[in-house]
Amino acid sequence: GLGNAHVIEGTNPVQLYYGSFDTRQAPWSDVHVRKAIAYCCDRAGILKAIFHGNGTVATTLPAPSEWQDLGVSPSEALTLYKQLPGFPYNVALAKQELAKSAFPKGFTNEVVVPSDSDPELTSAALALSEVTKQIGITLNVKAVPGAQFVSIWYSSKKNTGFCLIRNGPTFLDPWDFPSIMLLKQFDIDGGYNSANYTNPRVGVLLDRAETTSSSAVRKASIIDALKIADAEVPYLPIVWGGGAMAISNKYQYVGFHPWAYLIQEWALRLRLA
Repeated sequence: GLGNAHVIEGTNPVQLYYGSFDTRQAPWSDVHVRKAIAYCCDRAGILKAIFHGNGTVATTLPAPSEWQDLGVSPSEALTLYKQLPGFPYNVALAKQELAKSAFPKGFTNEVVVPSDSDPELTSAALALSEVTKQIGITLNVKAVPGAQFVSIWYSSKKNTGFCLIRNGPTFLDPWDFPSIMLLKQFDIDGGYNSANYTNPRVGVLLDRAETTSSSAVRKASIIDALKIADAEVPYLPIVWGGGAMAISNKYQYVGFHPWAYLIQEWALRLRLA
């Protein structure tokens, strides 16, 4: 137990734990390889065993709670997401996808994680690698120091490989993650398009979502962009993390949020229990 403290968890998780494939570099440039690995990802098992259930299985980039400014509740967002191409945990389908690839007998490569932060990423990578072995893909988990890790997928775009990353939105809007992770202008050194992904149709749709004043058009444009991008699997959404913190039993934290607490004037939100 925590003795004189208790743990509070945020509802409506927004921190995204995900994989990033370098779409310009073999073998990750093969869409069938990316789909095969997506089918090998047991998101529900990872959420339960590694995150202790604190969060939600992630199926695309923006978390359901990021849609609320467009008048879409988290439950309604999940209904919208049913339109998107999904890759449920299914080893048989993973084998079928790999057979369509340029590497039908499998291959050996690495998945890179940070060694000094987010241990959940290392655990998730190890869990994923145990499943990919079943289809002939050996993923060696390579843990590197934070500065080196960031240089691989963010600072330089020469060879981003396959990394597992955690990131949180800049602001709570469903356009945020898709824009920085899918648009060509962020496929630069120091940009968040770590997959080096480009699709002109996705660019047109996300530009429309940025420039329109219509919530309905924004919603439709973002969903249509995700339909295209998710089918090409530049990223592997794993879990939307819920966030948690310990606080003295003397206090209650009113309005704790898994993202906004980072910038809230938290001391003003404490109340005597």
